[in-house]
Amino acid sequence: MTALFESAAEELRGRDRFDFVKDFAHMLPIQVIGMLFGLPDGDLKSLRETFHRAQNEGTAEEGGKALGGIAEAAVWFSEYLDERAANPTDDLMSQLLHLEFEDVTGTKRQLERDELLNFLILITGAGSDTTVNLIGWAGQLLGDHPDQRRMLLEDRSLMPNAIEEMLRFESISYHICRTTTREVELHGQVLPEGSLVVTLPGSANRDERHVADPDRFDITRAPRQHYTLSFGPHFCLGASLAKLEARVAIEAILARVPDWSIDHSGTALTGGIDTRGWERLPIEVG
Repeated sequence: MTALFESAAEELRGRDRFDFVKDFAHMLPIQVIGMLFGLPDGDLKSLRETFHRAQNEGTAEEGGKALGGIAEAAVWFSEYLDERAANPTDDLMSQLLHLEFEDVTGTKRQLERDELLNFLILITGAGSDTTVNLIGWAGQLLGDHPDQRRMLLEDRSLMPNAIEEMLRFESISYHICRTTTREVELHGQVLPEGSLVVTLPGSANRDERHVADPDRFDITRAPRQHYTLSFGPHFCLGASLAKLEARVAIEAILARVPDWSIDHSGTALTGGIDTRGWERLPIEVG
C-alpha cells in the first residue's frame, strides 16, 4: 500500500497545480480494497465510479435511485464470488468463502451467499468513498492551515493526533440514523420504542460542552471521543484501515509537495446527503 500511495504522490512532484482529489485521492482507497479482495484492476475505475454515484448523486431527492448502483455492484461481486469459488487464491474474498464460524444460535456454518455479497459491497462502498473524503479533507485542512502543516512536517509523531483532529473537525457523514429498541428519555424528551433518531456527527464534534474552542483546527489537541466514525457496537468497521490510508497518503504527499494552498474559486463539494467530501479540490503548490 505504501508503494501505491508514494507512486501516486511522485507523479505530482514538480507540478505547480493539481486537483488533490481527482489527481491524488480519488482512486487510492479502491485500489487498496482491490488488493485485499483480489479484484481485477480493470474493474476498479468502474467500481469506484459506481459507488461514488450511488453514495452522492440523487441521494437528496425523494424517490431517487440511490440503490441502483448497489444493485449494479452486486452483479459484479456475484461474478467475482463464482470465479473465486472455482479458483481460490490467498485474498480475503477466498478466505471469506471458506470461513467457518459459530453464529448467534450456536450453529457452526459458513457465510451464506447474501451475507457474503452484503459484506463485500459494504466494505468496498464505504472503504472507497469515505476514505477518499478523509484524504480530501486532509488536503484542504493542511492547505488552509499552513502553521499546522509545518508542525506536521517537523514532527511526524503528531500524525495520529492530526488524523483524529481532521475526523473531528470535518465529519465525513452528514448524519447517522438509529432506531430506538426501547422507550428512552434524552434531554427531557421521551422517545418511544421504534423511533427513528437522526444524529448530526458534525454538530456533536463541535459541541462546546465537550470540546474546548471547537471551531479551531489544532493537531496538537489531545484525542478524545468524536462521532465521525460512530461509537459503541456500531463503530466503523473499517476505521483502522481508513486512518492508516490517510496517514500513508499524507506522509507521501508531504514528502514530495510540502507546501500548498487551496484555490477556493474552483472547489466543489460532493452532491447528495450521505457522505460529505470534495468533488474538486484544486491546489496551488508553493
